[in-house]
Amino acid sequence: MKKIFKLILFFVILAVVLPLYSKDNIPDGYDNVKWGEYLSDVKPKIKGKLSYTDDKSVLLSTDLNGSLKRTYGFFYVDLKTLGENSDKEKNSNERDEGKFSYVVLHFPYLSLESVKKKLFDKYGKESKENIKDNRGVVVWESDKTVIMLSVDSYEAKPYCKRITYVSKNLIKDLEKYKFEMFNKVEIELIKNLQP
Repeated sequence: MKKIFKLILFFVILAVVLPLYSKDNIPDGYDNVKWGEYLSDVKPKIKGKLSYTDDKSVLLSTDLNGSLKRTYGFFYVDLKTLGENSDKEKNSNERDEGKFSYVVLHFPYLSLESVKKKLFDKYGKESKENIKDNRGVVVWESDKTVIMLSVDSYEAKPYCKRITYVSKNLIKDLEKYKFEMFNKVEIELIKNLQP
């Protein structure tokens, strides 16, 4: 009987604790917006009041009497900068606007413990933590998303005022863009080379 009780207790504890360490709690985007959605599709879904947009790569919103600001970032490649033979130009389904890639939440200083607890309750245990002298970052990570809680020293205590949600695909897109931009001349020479 004791063995059965211990076994049941073990599975109950396992069922409660495992979700706290699961990457499944971390979203594939931010709130109800998925990574890779176009700016015009995201605009009606943003939280707060829209305060600025350039209709290509950024949306800014505010709420809670202006104390919570969200910067929605979009990876946008201007076809003129890549030249005539870019992959994006060949794909006629691409829109001339950015794809949702990151969100930065800005708020007044709050204690690290209170914000970290809120994120722990929502996403589980952090993946990494690098805090020294009350400065650094706490990271939650999944296959598609990285959440970074920035930590600052304020009055010799750890506080935070920014949370950043980033698409991991953004890193790949930036690497490809950087390669195309910095090797544009070489790529054109190879394409035009007549052996």
